[in-house]
Amino acid sequence: MVVNPDNICTETLEEIFRQAHFEVTVDADNDLLIKDTYACFISNCKESVRIATAFQFRKKSTKAERMELANLINADCEAIRATVMAKRTLIVDWFIPIRGGLPAANLIQAFRAFNGRTQNALYTCDTDDIVE
Repeated sequence: MVVNPDNICTETLEEIFRQAHFEVTVDADNDLLIKDTYACFISNCKESVRIATAFQFRKKSTKAERMELANLINADCEAIRATVMAKRTLIVDWFIPIRGGLPAANLIQAFRAFNGRTQNALYTCDTDDIVE
């Protein structure tokens, strides 16, 4: 199967991840929740597929420390993006373009790469241990 903007939908994404033997839940926003290294959301963005995960910062962390960590991840880690949100939340995401078509196997590889890059980013950049 090849995913592209013409055939992308929640059901297609769900089928791809189930065939790859992932446990998949669909939430109220029609995003997939997949638990692997981290609990990740997979969203249909029409021209791309968004893979995202969220982390909590420790209560003791300051806003400056949180922003510094996000900036380090953004500067040091290829492809993924880190955003500091309200309520001590760090969002890490990656948009995978699908215009022109993306084979299902490549989407699964991208998902696994996202988890590995996220894990590496937290290991190398969170030296002050501010992510729970």
